Amino acid sequence: GGVDAAAVDRQPLHGVVPRVVGLRLAKAGARLDRLELRPVVRRQEAKGRPGRVLSQQPSPGVEAAPRMPVTLTVSAPGG
Repeated sequence: GGVDAAAVDRQPLHGVVPRVVGLRLAKAGARLDRLELRPVVRRQEAKGRPGRVLSQQPSPGVEAAPRMPVTLTVSAPGG
């Protein structure tokens, strides 16, 4: 017999979504750009340092696809 392709652990073709929570928006955006992912920014008033990524969707480790949107919730001044 040959190799059962379904039995081989499949690596995601385009990698996985990186963890960018806690990074500054510019750095998070650059990291997503390198993987051909599309950052979608939502601002939310929050305590702490403005311009930091508070959450992301989809979660880190999810299989990525080219031009896939990744929603970043970023802290805005206020809160």
